Amino acid sequence: KELLPASKDSEFVLGKDEVKLTYSFDSKKDIVTSIKIESKKIAEGFKDKNEAKKTVNSLEKISGVKASLDEKKGNLIIIIEINLKKIKFAEMKKSKNVIVKEIIEAGYLKGNEVIYSETKQSILSSGFKEK
Repeated sequence: KELLPASKDSEFVLGKDEVKLTYSFDSKKDIVTSIKIESKKIAEGFKDKNEAKKTVNSLEKISGVKASLDEKKGNLIIIIEINLKKIKFAEMKKSKNVIVKEIIEAGYLKGNEVIYSETKQSILSSGFKEK
């Protein structure tokens, strides 16, 4: 009997390409191991590309976080990848970084250990659709 891998991915979108969330999670433990956020919405909050670059650089300084900028159809998109094996959610909650605070306030991650089922419920109730 083959064992199915515990690691799974799921994708959620808000609006027409406003925000795309990709979660990797351990299906046996119901724990999120990483999240990738692709957001036109967050990027629209920047004054200009320069401010966006400064934000990306500040995010890059956080252990376990990767950030970059992309442009699609003339729209700026910020891409943030958070490895929850490297940075604990409790540490993220203490962060003074504006974007990290926004991610937490938006409910993209829920529970002390970042419980996938709770997180999924949270984002679905805030208008995201599962792909």
